[in-house]
Amino acid sequence: MKKWIAVGAIGLVAVMSGCGQPKAEKEPDVKVVEVQILADEKGKINETMPIEAKVTYGDEVVEDAEVTFELINGNEKERIQAVGQGEGIYHIEKAFKKEGTYEIIAHTNAKGMHTMPRTEIQIGENTAEDVSKPAEQESSAHEQHS
Repeated sequence: MKKWIAVGAIGLVAVMSGCGQPKAEKEPDVKVVEVQILADEKGKINETMPIEAKVTYGDEVVEDAEVTFELINGNEKERIQAVGQGEGIYHIEKAFKKEGTYEIIAHTNAKGMHTMPRTEIQIGENTAEDVSKPAEQESSAHEQHS
């Protein structure tokens, strides 16, 4: 009988010691689509200027994104489909016809996500309000619904 108790105790200790050690599971790296708008902060009327977006997913450049730039000046809006240049760069050329502050939004679809970073550029002469307002880039991302 003592033999069975000893065997049972050893078995119980072996089972308990295996359960007490948590498995070291590595959490998966969370990757998001990031878009950086590359454009001058100022431009001249009727002068062609490049506007680009660099699209990355974690440390990887994204070569198959869909990028559309939306250019907004007051109530006027225009959308231009960007062309991939390689290395995650998507490009348009634009000559602005009117003076003013333009909001630039890079509507980007990549890796099943949608993001819309934005920035502003000043075309023509600055006003006192424009000088005190720094150019900012914002981004909002969410899963694309299909």
